Amino acid sequence: MPTISGLDLIRTAKETRPQLGSILITAFASTETAVQALRFGADDYLTKPFSIDALRKVVGRVLSSGRMVRDEQAAVRRVRTEADDLRRKSRAVEEDLRLTRIDLDLSRRALEHRVKDLEFIRELTALLAQEEDLDRMLHTTARILAGRFQAVVTRIELDLGDGVRTAENHTQPGATPVLKAMSSALLQRACLLPDGVTKDTVLGYGLPLEALAVVVRLSDQPVGGVTLLRPVQSEDADATDPFLLTLLPQALSVALEGQVNRRAAERNALGVAERIIEALEGRGALFTGHARRVSRVAGAMAGQLGLSPRLRRVIEMAARLHDVGEVGIPDNVLRREGPLDEGEQAVVRMHRTVSGQNVAAIAIACGKTRSRSAPRSSASPRPTTP
Repeated sequence: MPTISGLDLIRTAKETRPQLGSILITAFASTETAVQALRFGADDYLTKPFSIDALRKVVGRVLSSGRMVRDEQAAVRRVRTEADDLRRKSRAVEEDLRLTRIDLDLSRRALEHRVKDLEFIRELTALLAQEEDLDRMLHTTARILAGRFQAVVTRIELDLGDGVRTAENHTQPGATPVLKAMSSALLQRACLLPDGVTKDTVLGYGLPLEALAVVVRLSDQPVGGVTLLRPVQSEDADATDPFLLTLLPQALSVALEGQVNRRAAERNALGVAERIIEALEGRGALFTGHARRVSRVAGAMAGQLGLSPRLRRVIEMAARLHDVGEVGIPDNVLRREGPLDEGEQAVVRMHRTVSGQNVAAIAIACGKTRSRSAPRSSASPRPTTP
């Protein structure tokens, strides 16, 4: 080779193809030449003259060495590939574990919220079941829900067959008209949904607000519902509220069914008392319509005094029944036009006892089991004459 030496050829070949095997064959054998050949990348060294067997041995060594290098390189590549796969799998497992921990933490918090919501509903149910006055029960519910849901305004509308009852709790002036205007639309929409709960975002007072509504049913029939208006909540804070809203009708329905049953018992018991009054009026023991007039006057006075509707109804009922004890007084005593002797006066004094017994029986029939004693009339009994 006139322009390049064998050593230069080996070096150039190694730079081009490092895996290529090479053997330096020379007639100028020396230690320096052998060292240079190995430094330039030769795999072996052969001096002239040489035999075929010597050439075979040298070529065999070079080929074997090349295979070993290639096998080693392949093994290194496999190890690196497997290591990369393991690292990727390890990162994937770590990410799965991280997401699993997050899911478990969210599930745990959701479960804790649900347990708290169930406890809240249990306590609310027990509280409302003890309340006999419907209006006070509704206002208590509105106040408790306003605190639980951080509501600007809470509105409850119910119709148990004697007119629509409403209760409101609001913490911002002017909030009631805003919610009242949309309450019916929200409840109508909630009636169409399987869980009876709806949620929407509305604009109120220049800020986005969240409107929530849930339908209350008795005997599978809607009788009203609860509507709340509150600031828009974060996704985490809002996650369990729909679940709590689906439980709310259960707490209300237990108390409302008690109210319905109690009112039915009251109507039945008062019907009996009405028949007694009518019987007294029919036999001439009372002036016709006297009990109704007294009840009407007493109710008007209670209204003028600003008493609650519940107390007004109690007073009207007491006035209506104030002479019911006369059913136990003989007609000849009731119709006596002159002074009464001592025996007749003793019979008339039984008026209070009989009234107390009759009213106590009516109270028990109405479900008023918490009464500690039968009511007693404080008025001096005297017979009425036609």
